[in-house]
Amino acid sequence: MSTTRPRDTLIPLENTRDLATTRRAKAHILYIEDLQSGRDSDGIKVEHPFRKQP
Repeated sequence: MSTTRPRDTLIPLENTRDLATTRRAKAHILYIEDLQSGRDSDGIKVEHPFRKQP
């Protein structure tokens, strides 16, 4: 069993703090410009705050 993740699923170190804070707050959505919108990171949905909704 490999413990490495594919390169496209890695999160930049500076954004891990934001995800950790969101997780501790028991929130389910993180609004951030730096990560890909629509991404799911262990139950936390990432959304771009300025993206137009369809």
